[in-house]
Amino acid sequence: MSLKTTDENHQWRQTAVLMKRDIYGYLQSKGCSEEDCVIDLLQALYGETLSDATKVMVLGALQELSESLLMDKTGVEQAVGTLIGFFQEVAMSKGSTFLKSQILVCMTTILLTGDQLRDQQSLFLDVTNLLFDIISKVNQGTDRALRETACQCLEEIENNYPGVLMHKLDHFYAMCQLENTHVRQTYVGLFNRVLRNAVRVKCQQASVSKDDISDLLLTRKEPLKPLMLPDAIPPAMFQLQSRSPNERISLPSDVDTSELQAAVMKSMDNLLEMSEPDAVKAIQELSCICNICNLPIQIFQDMQRNLTTSLSLPLFHVHLYLMKHYFSESVEAVNLESVTRHICHPALSLGHRLFCLHFCMDISHQIRLEDEDSALFKPTIFDSLDETLTKLKFVIKLSPDGLTSNALLSYLEPLMTSVKNGAIGKGAVACFRGLFHIYANDQSEDLNSAISDFVVEEAVSQHPHFADHALNFISCVSEELPDSKFPSHLLQSLTNFIAQVSPKKSLENLEHFLKIFNAAAMEESIQLKPVTKYLQDLFKSTNVLENRNWLLGNQMIQICHNLMLHTSLPNLFTSVGEILFSLMTRHSDTNIRDVARFFYSMLIHLSEEKIKAILRSLDASNNGQNLTNLVTGTNNFPVAAPVVHLQEPILQLKRLQRSYKYEQLMDSLHGCSFSEYLRTVSTNASIPEIVIDLQICNGMASESQQLPFSKLYAIVLSVQSPTYYNDIEDLHVPYFALNDEEGCRISLVIIPNEPNPANLEASAMFTSSENKTYTCKLKPLRLEFEDFFLPLPVAADERRQIFNDLWSHLDSEVQRDNSACIQSVTTLPFTASQFHPVINEKLSDYIIARPDGDEDAGWIIGILLPPRWHLLLKMKATDVTVVTINTDNWRLLPLVSHFLKSFTDGD
Repeated sequence: MSLKTTDENHQWRQTAVLMKRDIYGYLQSKGCSEEDCVIDLLQALYGETLSDATKVMVLGALQELSESLLMDKTGVEQAVGTLIGFFQEVAMSKGSTFLKSQILVCMTTILLTGDQLRDQQSLFLDVTNLLFDIISKVNQGTDRALRETACQCLEEIENNYPGVLMHKLDHFYAMCQLENTHVRQTYVGLFNRVLRNAVRVKCQQASVSKDDISDLLLTRKEPLKPLMLPDAIPPAMFQLQSRSPNERISLPSDVDTSELQAAVMKSMDNLLEMSEPDAVKAIQELSCICNICNLPIQIFQDMQRNLTTSLSLPLFHVHLYLMKHYFSESVEAVNLESVTRHICHPALSLGHRLFCLHFCMDISHQIRLEDEDSALFKPTIFDSLDETLTKLKFVIKLSPDGLTSNALLSYLEPLMTSVKNGAIGKGAVACFRGLFHIYANDQSEDLNSAISDFVVEEAVSQHPHFADHALNFISCVSEELPDSKFPSHLLQSLTNFIAQVSPKKSLENLEHFLKIFNAAAMEESIQLKPVTKYLQDLFKSTNVLENRNWLLGNQMIQICHNLMLHTSLPNLFTSVGEILFSLMTRHSDTNIRDVARFFYSMLIHLSEEKIKAILRSLDASNNGQNLTNLVTGTNNFPVAAPVVHLQEPILQLKRLQRSYKYEQLMDSLHGCSFSEYLRTVSTNASIPEIVIDLQICNGMASESQQLPFSKLYAIVLSVQSPTYYNDIEDLHVPYFALNDEEGCRISLVIIPNEPNPANLEASAMFTSSENKTYTCKLKPLRLEFEDFFLPLPVAADERRQIFNDLWSHLDSEVQRDNSACIQSVTTLPFTASQFHPVINEKLSDYIIARPDGDEDAGWIIGILLPPRWHLLLKMKATDVTVVTINTDNWRLLPLVSHFLKSFTDGD
């Protein structure tokens, strides 16, 4: 295959994908009409360079988009006519069977989508005649797949126009008996569908003669093709009348159905040779025919016996479906022993057992479960979660007088044991669902006590992460049984238990406990003084307010909100006020402090009625959709507005000064020996931090630039750190005005893993006063090699000794193989008098010793390069300055050379 052919195939495949994705966008991008697009697709089919697989993709695009592309009768006629001609050309050239099948499917789709039966009968007849011609070649082995597709196309036509193929029923009946290949199941499916619609059409007719059904099967009134249609087709023709689900239609009793019964039985003889989907569909069709025509149900007996032992889930489901809908009289005779044998049989699949359980529940009015039989349905540890719950519901529904609470709870013993052991996941969900089903059936005091003891003492107290499950259980019981007092009692028990836990010991599970407090605060019947006392003790004995936990802070705010809204404030005025005062004065999050201050102001200045009215109005205006409700159980959020990306930088970061922090490292090295110094520095126990002070300023290029805002809120500055730095934390600025000339000062903390210079990409995201979110990129921040210079991390009077020890150590390490240490010498074009001001400007903070008039002495420079490397310099100036370099990282030499070269850049 040539390269040109390959490119053309790829281009058309990509075109088909783009058209399916967005046909109108594709037409707009190409500047063509729907008619031109159809012509291009049809011309591509005749292209000799396209492969069959590509043509199949083109046909798929035309099939899916026929309703959008073929807007009028002329377009449909041209498309279908072209496809018929293309099919005949492919058939003559013995082309791909798959391609021919796709052509048939595409033609049928276009016909049915455009309702061409009434608009263009001749076109409809051309397609059906082609399909009839293909299926008439029974037992022809070369085109079995094509005949199967043609049968399926005719079945779709019959589905859309019930009864249109009714007078071809005798031909289909004969083909089913003659076909000996695997395609017979498709012929049988077509015959069953046409027969079912024919029977239903006859039921709609005003009068039905005795031999009408037999004539359809035996008397050949017209040839296979063409399809005989009236010149004018009324709207009601080839349409089945709508009826209610409980309405039953049937043929008159005097109609002869003997030949129909024989046809149904012959169709059933083919079931064992069909695939599962075709067999299920055939059984449903035949059962519907028998129901309409009042055929004796005994003709299904042999099939029922085969289906009873079927290991196929679809066929077994059909068996139970027939028993329920068509064997209703014999269901009463179903032996309970045979049903339980299926339900409890360990060799059957889970699907089989669940089908039997649900079937028995559907016919529960005909089955009575005695006490001794209920033991058969007790779940075991090997049962799945669905099976355990279904068995529980089955026993609850079928027990004549109900079982005791202990007996019902014993059904959940495996699940309750897993909850006691702290197992999470679907098992815990199933356990609480089972408790709900049991309580919905029996609300006795014993059961209330047993469930309460389990939830409080064995679930939540031992494993607080089950608090969510307990709250869901309480909510379901309240919704299902609104008059029950048990949910309030259970919630009160949970609240009392948490209030007895020491606040210091509850920090790890505080999030779960606060959820229970929040639910309790919405109940007027619960004593809430333990809740407020617990929070007060929590604030006094722990630092929970200072740990910057926004989630916990919002949960506490929500508890105060519910206390003020749902309870009587005079009883809790002092305690709620103390809680809010602690939040507004001590919490480390600005948002939490602001909300607490608002609630506190309402509490001390407004009456109880006004407070509740304001809180209700806030809830109504927010419709429960706020961030506080998200973290406390309500996550019904509106779709957020899109973020606006600004092309120009609105802000500018101006660099002010550089500083550093390594006090912890200096403290650990105070008074230590040289060996301890090397070990401490090399282990990176405390990596020094480089602090860059920045000023936020207006970054717009001109004042004439118009913006829809002038004030920025909740600014988040993100700095992208290279791989050789630790992640740089985002910087947060609550407010900035663009006309503020002084700007806003912030500090950027950098923890380097290697002292490499870099350009740091920065961006800003902020919110305007109109509650719109904007984002823009900022100019990069430049970090130079000298930004990482630090004095040796020891006291000033100890640096000379450390420098000498380091120099000797590095000299000895240079002699070793594979050492990272290196020594080098370079010169700078400075005399002694010229070099003095230069070194004071560049390296004054790192000078350990100066010449001080001694001609043989020089400058001694000691530098720490984080996280653990050293740069030692000895500089002696005469006619030129000789610099001797010693370092424990040879990779730094290019950076050192570039830095020293910068000394001469200003000349």
